[in-house]
Amino acid sequence: MMLPASRMGQVRKSLLRTYAEKAPNGAINLGLGQLEFPLPESVRQAGIRALQDGHTRYSPNAGFAELRQLVAENCNAERGTDFTAGNVIINCGAEEALFAALFALVDQGDKAVILEPAYPAYAPILQALGAQVNMVRMAEAGIDFTRLESAARDAKAVILNFPNNPTGAILPKKQAAELAALAERHGFAVISDEVYSALYYEERNFSPAIGTDQAIIIDGISKRASAAGLRLGWTIAPLSIARQLEAAHQYLTTCASSVSQAAAMAALADKRHEQAFRHALQQRRDAMWDEFRHWQVGRAAKPGGAFYFFPDLSELGSGTELADQALANGVSVIPGEAFGNAGNGHLRLSFTAAPEEIREGMRRIAEAIL
Repeated sequence: MMLPASRMGQVRKSLLRTYAEKAPNGAINLGLGQLEFPLPESVRQAGIRALQDGHTRYSPNAGFAELRQLVAENCNAERGTDFTAGNVIINCGAEEALFAALFALVDQGDKAVILEPAYPAYAPILQALGAQVNMVRMAEAGIDFTRLESAARDAKAVILNFPNNPTGAILPKKQAAELAALAERHGFAVISDEVYSALYYEERNFSPAIGTDQAIIIDGISKRASAAGLRLGWTIAPLSIARQLEAAHQYLTTCASSVSQAAAMAALADKRHEQAFRHALQQRRDAMWDEFRHWQVGRAAKPGGAFYFFPDLSELGSGTELADQALANGVSVIPGEAFGNAGNGHLRLSFTAAPEEIREGMRRIAEAIL
């Protein structure tokens, strides 16, 4: 009998994926975190040309130089940073970027802090690497710096995600600067998952990488170009650690798809679709928000980024109970417990569906849980 490694006891199918797979055909999907917009035409054509021209060989481990330069320039323009191509590693999606970064940084027994509610991949990866994981709950106003500093004094890394999945919160400029200063003071690495960075509404999201050399940025084209299936992400890291991240990436996957890299170049060279995505998503967010206000129950903050809404409905039951009730009425949602203890009694609702589907889905949820 073949036995798995003991570390696999920490690696199980997430509650998020379990509920995403429960949705029957015909259900209104307010659960899965995937844009439903078509791939931008320039991105599609770039991928087609790469195939037609036979660009299917390996790329350099860190990715094509032209794409790495585009990533650096795009990051500098969006965030006010000063990176070059040497800071960039092209990955097979943001999740591989995250795994490679943690693999290169965290030793067995190291302490790592995760701000929660959090994307469910962070803790299992760290636990499989033998790290001690400390979850720090965010306050309604954002990061609770008193709590974070207490937990992170002797930490190797702090992992955070803004715009946030599942809350849709953005990181304000003042908090980004305070986090950067905290990292400088205590010497921990900031792993900043910014894969939703292009999706913001009233105000931009700010990156802690502006004020410190202790930050690693993770981003990609899944959200900014509606290209999740192309599995193309990147890491932007200080030169002091970038080659170690490249080595980890090399032994995990060799290199990212050459065809996907060609598509990513097009996505970054012409970003007009990003504004169109933001405009459409803002309308969908507002439709969901309007329906939620009719419920007259629960608490929530209006999302400033990403495409998620995370109401606290704990007065009505647990997140899993509410998600099951919604599913029984034909709507797929994700229970807040999938994102850590801070999500107890919450639902994560995705507003990527068409506005009329969102409104109907919210009405069905209300029928089921109120």
